[in-house]
Amino acid sequence: MMNRKARGKIFIALGFLMVFISTAIFMTFDYQEKKAGENAAVLLEELKIQQEKFFLETENSAGEMPQQTLRGYNLVGRINFSSVGVELPVLNEWSYELLKISPCRYSGSVEDGNLIILGHNYKSHFAPLKNCSVGDSVYFTDVNGIRHTYTVSETETLYKTELDKLTASDYDLTVFTCTASGQSRLVIRCSKIK
Repeated sequence: MMNRKARGKIFIALGFLMVFISTAIFMTFDYQEKKAGENAAVLLEELKIQQEKFFLETENSAGEMPQQTLRGYNLVGRINFSSVGVELPVLNEWSYELLKISPCRYSGSVEDGNLIILGHNYKSHFAPLKNCSVGDSVYFTDVNGIRHTYTVSETETLYKTELDKLTASDYDLTVFTCTASGQSRLVIRCSKIK
């Protein structure tokens, strides 16, 4: 049987190990978050330059949103929540890997009035959305430079298992991200200003 001194050393070693592991996890997340912010900023600037051109050649299939390919990524536009300082490019399709680059179109389109956009809860992405208020203006500018104006109509928190509630709405634009705990989704519902 171990004596108290030996057990104490083991607990101290385990404590140091836990601190090391926690620090490594935090540093990995911090690196991913920083990289995501840098990637999104580069794409945003290139998209703005493209949108300023008189004519922009875009890929557009029937019923799909126009797209522009930049740096190998298919973008549909950019979203701007000026009240909380968020302006980011929006990728056409979503995957966990693409979410590390920028927010993505989850489903729907501007034309159909059911656009849903998701993004990570990174400080450089959608974390500031927790400060949105009903009445805030939201702008989605498509790759052709056409700006669509919305107003925040409702904010809600849904459990991550409530995808049916997320997609079943009459709102023109829905934007969502994880909460800090990752167990719920912050959902911003917006109505288009005609």
